[in-house]
Amino acid sequence: PFVWSCGQGYKLSILAWGNHVYATATASDGTEQTIEWQDRDSPYLNGQIGLSTWHGSHTRFTSVYLRYI
Repeated sequence: PFVWSCGQGYKLSILAWGNHVYATATASDGTEQTIEWQDRDSPYLNGQIGLSTWHGSHTRFTSVYLRYI
């Protein structure tokens, strides 16, 4: 599992390609964790993104960049 620390900055990179999603979280020390999943039942093949935090947590997004590939 990815070990995170409160107050630490992380870079989250997400690639969505068809019904596959690849996500990589990278810490400032270069440590990274990548996960991959595939939605075979009912994938969203186009649409929008959403950023949120659950259960009263606090998250700061300092930069959001989207690129169509």
